[in-house]
Amino acid sequence: ASIALSWYVARDWFGPAAGFVALGIIALSDMHALYSRTALTDVMLLTWCILALWLLWQAIAGGDYRFAVMAGIVTGLSWLTKYNGWLPLAVAAAALPLWWIVFPASRRSIRSQITAWCVAAAIAGVMFAVYIVSLPEDGGYAAITAHHRTYVTGFAHWWRNTIWQLANMQQLDGGLSVVGLATGLLVATGWAWRSSPGTADVRDVSRPRPATLLIIVALAELTIAAATIANVAVACLVWAVVGMLVAARPTQLARLRTSDRPSVGPSSLAACFVAAMIAGLTFATPLYHPYPRLTLPWQWAVWMGAAGTFALVASRIRRWSSDESARPTRRGMSWNTYTRVTALAATAVLIFFVWSQRERLARVAAWQDRSGLRRIAQRIAEELPTIDSDANASAAPPNEPILLVYGEPALLFHLRAAGFSYVTPVAHVPDGDKVGDPLPLYLITGPHALRDSQLVDELASSLPRLESVAIYRYEPSLLVRLNHGDPTRPSAERSEIRLYRAR
Repeated sequence: ASIALSWYVARDWFGPAAGFVALGIIALSDMHALYSRTALTDVMLLTWCILALWLLWQAIAGGDYRFAVMAGIVTGLSWLTKYNGWLPLAVAAAALPLWWIVFPASRRSIRSQITAWCVAAAIAGVMFAVYIVSLPEDGGYAAITAHHRTYVTGFAHWWRNTIWQLANMQQLDGGLSVVGLATGLLVATGWAWRSSPGTADVRDVSRPRPATLLIIVALAELTIAAATIANVAVACLVWAVVGMLVAARPTQLARLRTSDRPSVGPSSLAACFVAAMIAGLTFATPLYHPYPRLTLPWQWAVWMGAAGTFALVASRIRRWSSDESARPTRRGMSWNTYTRVTALAATAVLIFFVWSQRERLARVAAWQDRSGLRRIAQRIAEELPTIDSDANASAAPPNEPILLVYGEPALLFHLRAAGFSYVTPVAHVPDGDKVGDPLPLYLITGPHALRDSQLVDELASSLPRLESVAIYRYEPSLLVRLNHGDPTRPSAERSEIRLYRAR
């Protein structure tokens, strides 16, 4: 759904060419595909946010409160999906003052714009408040907030987190992401070249000379080269920043006409949405522990910024060079020759960078093996009956041990899938007086538990009543390693799952 939404929103905001660019990038993004294959909520959150942003854009630009109501409902669903689901409201709130400043004509309906935002915010707030009220009194949302605060590292680690997030994107970007960017840019290039300036008819016989196509292709090739040497997000960020500077001149966005113009509402507001989202998340994301998934909304924003800018630049080049006559340069080189040389140089640069990065581009992070914990769960299911052959299981069905899992939710679900009925997560090592002798009870810990100093201390004090019966070693996936290690020096160290039996 996020792929189709991104195409539609980019097309509606910045025109068909932008839609092609956005579609190519997100459809083949390693990062997007990777998190779409996990049980995490980040891609679902992104989907809700995209839809909420488009509805807010419609409500504010068109003054239609029906869209404001729908935006509030979708934002509420986003907020219920994850704690930062209020992001669309924050983006719109930051974009409105920017829109009023850069595009003064937008101030004519300022009251209805603020009202539309308030309607959406009120509905989303009520939906989230219902969830807050439903929480139990013991703990409640305060406990959730306390847990979220553990992710905040603050300004002290802002620069380090920024470097780590860039390295995360470098590690997760592969050839598939670059192919997606290239596909989107080249399809958009073909669209921009075939469509006549100011018309929606791609069959118009008044086409520009091939030199126009070459200059746009050269820009696309240089963008792809930047993506190969850095990553797709950084290459898109350059385009997005250029777009912010260009969009600051109202006459530029006004040049997107007919086939290049969104169906309803100004592109200027959409540009402010994208600019506010990029600027705000560039500042806020590094304030948190550098989990790679936290950059997904930021990456989507730069993808949209790049899509809109490329569509605008391609349209401007197409319109600027519509004259069929050759234009000699000061050195006497014809325009056609000049553009051919430029395109050949860009092609050479692209080939060089692709060759130099061939090993990184050959990997596809989204399809890397992440089945290590599943195999361990299967081994536990096979070996536990032997380990537990002398246990008295009178308080539970035969051969049905009690498994307590600390800090490894993925393993917990794999154990349930392996056929264990009594599997539960725990936050503490069970007390000795709560362990009944007839019950075959086991505690399972992994690498996440070893990062918890409290559990390490509890394990040390509980060793007299816990017996280590098995150790299972596995190699964590790149996704897991990047969550907790230095992405500038990723290691492939093997981790351990430890199985303890209560004496």
